[in-house]
Amino acid sequence: MAVAGDTSYVSSGLVEIISSDAILKMEQSGITRRLVRSEYRPNADQITIQVWNNGTNTATYADVSSVTDGTAVSATVINSDKKTITLAPLAIRSDLYDDTMYSNQDDPAGPLGGLLGQAMSDKIDFDLNALFDGFSQAVGTSTVGFTVDNLYKAKAYLEAASAEGQMYGVFHTNQIWGDYGLMNDIATSTQFGGSPDIQNEALRTGLVQMVGGIMIFKSNLIAEASNARKGGVFVRDALALGYAGPASMVKVERERQADYMRDIYVISSFYGVTECVDTWGVEVHTKTS
Repeated sequence: MAVAGDTSYVSSGLVEIISSDAILKMEQSGITRRLVRSEYRPNADQITIQVWNNGTNTATYADVSSVTDGTAVSATVINSDKKTITLAPLAIRSDLYDDTMYSNQDDPAGPLGGLLGQAMSDKIDFDLNALFDGFSQAVGTSTVGFTVDNLYKAKAYLEAASAEGQMYGVFHTNQIWGDYGLMNDIATSTQFGGSPDIQNEALRTGLVQMVGGIMIFKSNLIAEASNARKGGVFVRDALALGYAGPASMVKVERERQADYMRDIYVISSFYGVTECVDTWGVEVHTKTS
């Protein structure tokens, strides 16, 4: 039972609140990680994924042949490729000092869980977005802004590769808005023949959610290089996220250091990312400033 001055009881309840806030933020936030393949294992240091019919030996229409009585049907060799996700620990720490708690009229611990959970979620998306640079197929260039033509070229690559599933496009904010953004091309281009619905939507809402069957998503978690950024168009199985440990993907821990008069909060995750099917993703490289 708690008694007057029993701060351990308060801290115990606080870590549960911070943990819940961090997990909730992880569940609610994140863009790219919701669009890719996700693999969970309770305990693992590596996660293996099998990718079928995208390796050296594949089954296509050319392998289907006519059959003559008394003649055996030729065998078609099909193989799977093994993709390995190597997991690694990542963490973020925040120290909450007693004097901070006691000298503030508001509650410094209140937003702590959400902020740390958001940071971890952003890191996962940043790592996944970095994989766009590894796609063999690419459209655009660092010296020209984003155009609708970039999307249709990317779509053509994925269609040619028989990419399965809904196509997604994840782009930096500056690839969507601004002088070199996609919305600028949609709203001002005359190639669409006047002002059709897609241009009206761009002018009215500032964002067209689907172009050419590609669902459009924005993310600030794409690094800039030479005034340009690399977004990506892909289907779900192009990339994969793997993680082990808590099913919530994050672990929240508290350590009390009385001699420093502080509580240490650490949020950690054990995960990794990888490319699964290279031809099912396209890098979109465009000028952003």
